[in-house]
Amino acid sequence: LPPSPWTDCFGRYPNRSPGKPRFVTALVYLSPEWRWPEWGAQTRCLDPPTGEVLAVPPAPGRLLLMDQDISHAVTAPAAAAGDTPRYSLVR
Repeated sequence: LPPSPWTDCFGRYPNRSPGKPRFVTALVYLSPEWRWPEWGAQTRCLDPPTGEVLAVPPAPGRLLLMDQDISHAVTAPAAAAGDTPRYSLVR
């Protein structure tokens, strides 16, 4: 990490270090309409210890908050979605 107020305060450390702030990923679904399951495009998250995949369907205004180290991927919209854009914001 480059010098910043964050590193000045907390220093450099691996995620999940005891007593330190945890890094997370916040994914917000911004599309005003999404027809699940017809249009598809769920976000898939991997649970490494079990190998299980959790599928989270998109929904307008939904917030998905997860540890930054969780492997995840967004699947493509189904053909039924046509040209409907799927907006999301990751921070």
